Amino acid sequence: MGFLNEALLRFPEAISLASGRPSAKYFDLRESLEKFDAYVNYRMVETGKSEAFILSDLGQYNRAKGIINAELAKFLAKDEQIHVNPEDIIVTVGAQEAMMLILTTLCHPAHHSIAIENPSYIGMSTYAKIADYEIASIPTTPEGLDLSALEESIAIAKSKGKPIRLLYTIPDYQNPTGNLMPLAARKALLAKAEEHDFYILEDNAYGYFNYEGEKIPSIKSLDEKHRTIYVGSFSKILFPSLRLAVVAAGQSFEFEGKTLALSEQISTTKAYVSLNTPSINQAILGAYLRDNDFSLVQFSEEKVAGCSEKRAAMLAALEKYLGNQAQVKWRKPAGGFFLTLEVPFKVEEANVIECAEQYKVIFCPMSFFYLDGIGGDHEIRLAFSNLEPAEITTAIERLSKYILSKLKV
Repeated sequence: MGFLNEALLRFPEAISLASGRPSAKYFDLRESLEKFDAYVNYRMVETGKSEAFILSDLGQYNRAKGIINAELAKFLAKDEQIHVNPEDIIVTVGAQEAMMLILTTLCHPAHHSIAIENPSYIGMSTYAKIADYEIASIPTTPEGLDLSALEESIAIAKSKGKPIRLLYTIPDYQNPTGNLMPLAARKALLAKAEEHDFYILEDNAYGYFNYEGEKIPSIKSLDEKHRTIYVGSFSKILFPSLRLAVVAAGQSFEFEGKTLALSEQISTTKAYVSLNTPSINQAILGAYLRDNDFSLVQFSEEKVAGCSEKRAAMLAALEKYLGNQAQVKWRKPAGGFFLTLEVPFKVEEANVIECAEQYKVIFCPMSFFYLDGIGGDHEIRLAFSNLEPAEITTAIERLSKYILSKLKV
């Protein structure tokens, strides 16, 4: 990611198809400041306390688990059909902290392995490497995780005396592939988790951005055996600098011969890492949830429609400029922020610089996302979330000229 940022700085006139940021067009920070006042008023009415008392409380250190857990429980039930006790919810400083807390709480590098879908979001895989966890990479396809490969990895991990304890997956419009895990694959994964006694960390950053068909239930909502820990981010649906995510963890787990509530242990870990999540940010989110009847579906409709339009623009441009090239292929994502393009030449960092310098467009090699450094050599990830349709069309036209130039070599 540092390399891509450097490319942007070197070639500021280039259009970037590399960044998976949400569009700032839909940010309303002034409204968010008003939401803070709204939350204060809600709390004054509910508690009978003065404004000075509520403000003083919000300015102080607060619960490690969070202060808007009741609101989030209603939200999860309404939008995700996830029913969890407010005390089993933890509010974290973004999804990245949530992943670190869950991994650290559940898994010990000396005793456990973890499984991560491959390719995958580098935030999770990189932290796991830094923390010295042994990682089993599980191939992901449009039909879900390769369960035969998972079975093989489970056997290998057990033979080493470090059984797989946790599996990380993004089932909805996965980053970087854009794949959507089918319902049958979600159920099959839950069955594997129960059979082999591991937990599933379900990362939902893109679930609202569904452009066709019915929404597939989250893995957590299908889970009757309490195998899934759900992480939902608000960075894409509200704005990234809010830095909030929700963890739903209603299960117990075994630790040093004791049965403990996982939510309590995660909050204990958090207390030693970041103490608590900023109350001001939580107040803003709490008011958004209250003002929208604890659902963000209708609230997000304009953003989702806008992103769907961008996807359509990218697909149309690809068809217009590369549709007659049998060697170039792409998959139409049903949602999310990304599209994967297959090309007949090996894609390296030098290609990114060459394209940016000569054709004024930046893309992201898919090889960046593969855990073991093997894979994605002939693929690039294209993000359509942060550009307007006209910019996307221009960018794809430029990219097509670069790709065609490589085909003539």
